[in-house]
Amino acid sequence: MSDYHYNNEQDNGTNPNFTQVSEGNERYPSYYGPTEPQQPKKPKKKGIAGIIAAMLAVGIIAGSLLTGFVVVPALNKAVEAQQQEEQARAEADGLVQDAAVEEMPQVDLGGEAKPVEDYVNPVPEVVENVQESVVGIATYNKAYASGQEPIEEAVSSGTGIVISAEGHILTNNHVVENGNRIKVTTFSGEEHYAELVGRDENTETAVIKVEGLGLDPIPLGDSDKARTGEMVIAIGNPLGQQLSNTVTVGYLSSVSREIQNPNRISEGETMNMLQTDAAINPGNSGGPLLNTNGEVIGINTMKTSTAGYSQYGESISAEGLGFAIPINDAKAAAEELIQYGSVQGSGESAEGEDAAAEEEQGIKPGIGFSYQVVTPEDAKLWESPRGIVVQYIIQGSPADQAGLMVSDIITELDGVDLTGGADAPTFESRSVGDTVTAKVWRDGQELDLEFVLVDLNELESQQQQQQLPW
Repeated sequence: MSDYHYNNEQDNGTNPNFTQVSEGNERYPSYYGPTEPQQPKKPKKKGIAGIIAAMLAVGIIAGSLLTGFVVVPALNKAVEAQQQEEQARAEADGLVQDAAVEEMPQVDLGGEAKPVEDYVNPVPEVVENVQESVVGIATYNKAYASGQEPIEEAVSSGTGIVISAEGHILTNNHVVENGNRIKVTTFSGEEHYAELVGRDENTETAVIKVEGLGLDPIPLGDSDKARTGEMVIAIGNPLGQQLSNTVTVGYLSSVSREIQNPNRISEGETMNMLQTDAAINPGNSGGPLLNTNGEVIGINTMKTSTAGYSQYGESISAEGLGFAIPINDAKAAAEELIQYGSVQGSGESAEGEDAAAEEEQGIKPGIGFSYQVVTPEDAKLWESPRGIVVQYIIQGSPADQAGLMVSDIITELDGVDLTGGADAPTFESRSVGDTVTAKVWRDGQELDLEFVLVDLNELESQQQQQQLPW
């Protein structure tokens, strides 16, 4: 180390702050002043504090030895003696308890646990067995107006189940009630036009038919034997054909619920229904609710999506509240629809004074529809035969019960050819109860229908305002 070292400055003889010292001695700047040599420190006396510390150390060592060799062994012996005494007391109590158990009757409680691998999920097999018998239904209106091309408008969509080898399909009334054309789509994707066999608002059921469908009828179960809590399977077409044959699984929440009939809200009428938490959505209507044996126990019909309203008027959503018509009720209605075209007893005829008033008006045999004559120009535009095109049908009338639809073209009625532009014949010379036939053209198909004449005076008054002469 150099003789001069401070902030990298060197002494040139003019800096009073540096003092040269010989090698090996300390250097200090002159402004600190000269340092005095330090005197050696004298040792302090320990005094009484040291004696006390020493005594404490000796005491700690002695206490440790006493605890390890005297106190701990004594405590261990005491604990061991106590444990032996408690063990002897427990053994004595056990003998008494064993004797009491021997006097009690022996009962086997519980059962042997079933291995998980032995449980079988029935859903895939059920679905595979019935899915081809579940069809999609699309309803739309086809309107013919003179001088215009036919107009088609989609109305609703739903699901149906094949219930006979002849092609009868059971569904909900609200799936088909507002349309005059019905199209059925099978599981394989084939499309067919369907004929309306009959529908009924009171039971919320309808039957349609596709000739030559060639599908096996689905097994129908017994809804009276359904049990709350059993697993159920729903198959349907929620939101339309893009989600066709959707499968949802849940349980029966109740086997008997009184639900307001959506077709009879003003009358306050209710329907008995099955309740399920299997997901039911728009498009599932008319589809099957199956048990694990693959039998239909209900026809999915509606769901509740709103549980109520908050204090602010906002709706409170509800989940898992689906309802199905018991199959026993739906089956009974379907049998009458197939046989008669309507559910017998669901309508009421006038009685008493009303009947007397109608009798005074005179009996007016008829079918219950209105029409318009098809001109040659319309027939060319519509690519249809000439005849009369149906414009309106009275609900519950013979025309309705026979399956006649708006926009059907009748080419022959009661033996009268209508393709030359003639009006429909009247039935003044016929009697109530007589049967008349008709040939009908519908979207390229020819149908043969039969009508049983009724007294038009007995139909609903507001519908009589159509002034139907036939």
